[in-house]
Amino acid sequence: MNSMAMLRSWGTAAFDFGTIIPESRLLSQGDSRRSRALPSSRVWASFGASSRAEAERTPAMTQPEPGLIELRASPLFRHLPEPVLAGILPAVSRRVYLRGQRIFQQGEPAAGFFVIIFGRVKIQLSAGSGKEQVLHFFCAGDSFGEAAMLAGGSFHAEAVAMERTRVAFVPAEVFERELRERSEFVRQVMASMARRLLEFSHLIEDLSTREVKARLACYLLREGGAQRGLTLPVGKGELALLLGTTAESLSRALRTLSERGAIAVEGKRITLLDPDALLELAGE
Repeated sequence: MNSMAMLRSWGTAAFDFGTIIPESRLLSQGDSRRSRALPSSRVWASFGASSRAEAERTPAMTQPEPGLIELRASPLFRHLPEPVLAGILPAVSRRVYLRGQRIFQQGEPAAGFFVIIFGRVKIQLSAGSGKEQVLHFFCAGDSFGEAAMLAGGSFHAEAVAMERTRVAFVPAEVFERELRERSEFVRQVMASMARRLLEFSHLIEDLSTREVKARLACYLLREGGAQRGLTLPVGKGELALLLGTTAESLSRALRTLSERGAIAVEGKRITLLDPDALLELAGE
């Protein structure tokens, strides 16, 4: 099986995972965290007149085009030579979405994939009743939509901006050209797809076999086990959706683990005080 055929097979497998979560697991949407705008600064505010004059006499270095910097933020493109990225750039379009706007819908043809320049995106399955199951959260530098594009079909889930978000859209023909011509690009894509498949398998196992406290313990160990703690990347309402529960049930689970001395919670910061207790609860 050649690289392209293998990736198409993986893309199909990734979306097979997305279609077997039962509708009974889909839950109402939680609240989202508001984005914060970063304040601008004045470059010369801390320099004297002599420093400014000296800098103005120094020849300016050639800066990469902003679009190249944006693409390099994604691991998929990080190792491609600049001339190659420059050749890709004209075909790439940039789009801005506000909080709650859909980037693509379930059933929409997968004509390409997306790289997040800034902001956050959630991938979710929605039921006709308005309930949903979050499959993944993505942030700046992440890419999404590759699996559906490689499978050659349509998106099996929907992507929604969680705050003001800018994405770069890479058409399928550009992606496939790089797959044919560059082995390093193939390796990066395969590594990304393998991680996604593993994450989806964990999600399905958690939703199918574990209670809320056990799902929470698994999540905390996966995301913060090495550092013995983590800062939640999303609000508790959104984390509840990812874990297939309600915000109220998640709060009770956090309180229980805290009372048992397994964790300490301070706002969004969670410290793992007793990883062994979490492992036992997770059944691992």
